[in-house]
Amino acid sequence: MNRDVALGGVALALAVVYYLMARAIPSSFLADAVGPQGLPQVYAYVLAGLSILLIVRSLGRRELPEKGSGDFSAKSPEKTPDPFSSERASAWRVAGLLGIGAVYVAIVSWVGYTIALAALMIATTYYQGGGLNRRSVVIAVSGAVALWLLFVVLLGIQQPPGFWPAFF
Repeated sequence: MNRDVALGGVALALAVVYYLMARAIPSSFLADAVGPQGLPQVYAYVLAGLSILLIVRSLGRRELPEKGSGDFSAKSPEKTPDPFSSERASAWRVAGLLGIGAVYVAIVSWVGYTIALAALMIATTYYQGGGLNRRSVVIAVSGAVALWLLFVVLLGIQQPPGFWPAFF
């Protein structure tokens, strides 16, 4: 069994425990349509789905022989070098992502959910090596608007509006 299967199994078990804990949250007469259990249960479903995907993907992955070796026994395929392969570089990568998240948390109440979320998506895309171009901006803005529509309009969960409503 490889590490991805083990990690997927642990994450799947965690999702089940999280789901059971979410179902145990008591309902309130003051709760909205989603209820206090709604979002935690969605998180549990997403974690379970991603865990199952990781397990299936790692079990379905075939290791191919090296080119020109004539040996058909299972060997690791050649990997593309990762600039963040060392532990120190990985730690800096995580620290950078945490920094982006911290900036998002710091500005979301000031600039508003939609703008802060679009900025978060753009910054994360750029930091992960994606280009800062029209396509990434359109995708980030579209994603932020879609999430705002989901939470505010469809689910009725208010998000921080920022200082913009004062102008209108």
